[in-house]
Amino acid sequence: AEGTKITKDNALTVKAGYWGRMHLAIFFQKPEVAKTLFDRLDHRFPVEPVHQFRSTMALYAGMMAAGLYQRTKRLKYKRLLRRMYKTSEQFCNTRGECTRNRCLILRAECLVAKAAGVRTVTRAYDVAIFVSDQIGHVHEVALACERCAEFLIGMGERRGAITYMSRAYAYYSRWGAVAKLDDLKQRRSKYVDRNQAQPVIPVSDGEFDVVVLPSHLHTAHNAIRLDFGGCGHTVMGGSVAVETAAPSGTSSSAGGSGQDGSTEDDNVSVLTDIE
Repeated sequence: AEGTKITKDNALTVKAGYWGRMHLAIFFQKPEVAKTLFDRLDHRFPVEPVHQFRSTMALYAGMMAAGLYQRTKRLKYKRLLRRMYKTSEQFCNTRGECTRNRCLILRAECLVAKAAGVRTVTRAYDVAIFVSDQIGHVHEVALACERCAEFLIGMGERRGAITYMSRAYAYYSRWGAVAKLDDLKQRRSKYVDRNQAQPVIPVSDGEFDVVVLPSHLHTAHNAIRLDFGGCGHTVMGGSVAVETAAPSGTSSSAGGSGQDGSTEDDNVSVLTDIE
């Protein structure tokens, strides 16, 4: 609470309370609410937060600044976004790669603020989405997908917006964020294609239960092997290949190209530092 006296014993508890509320404000696209909480969090506390807390707050503060800059065009928010990006990058360089995806999400947001082209921004989000999924931060995959979709909506790119918003819906479903799914259905239902937004679905092939992944997950997983007793299932590009121990050694597979139509741009790299 705002009137709570901060002591060495309760500092982390109080700060965690603000952090949890800021977490909700960011995921529900409420940058003004996030700013109120951030201003309170910015006071000096008797104890230094742990690295995980600081790296997450750099992401949330950066996302807050990005949202406020898009709504107000005030340069102080653009500068704060860039500072949080640099802070996140420093965390990765000094404390390990486990939060690299957060740095990449903020980099994509910096490119949006810089008014970069649709292709450049989308590729930057794609890298952030891929790395977030590889690290296992499902909620941040969903957040990056949603932010990319919002950018494409603003640019009038309806088809791309549907693709990314549907991915966001699928990942929020994997995360179990029921309230967030309701939020997307209320605010952005026309950009959610349920055929593209299917979560991981358990099915049965008779003797063994297998898992079919939505087709868009080919961007993050080239192959996943699931073992059930003596039968192995290799999931590739959203399809299932069943490998049995039969003498014939036969196997079956199905799947598409798994390409999103993008091509390499020789002149632009999404990993180049923002000037």
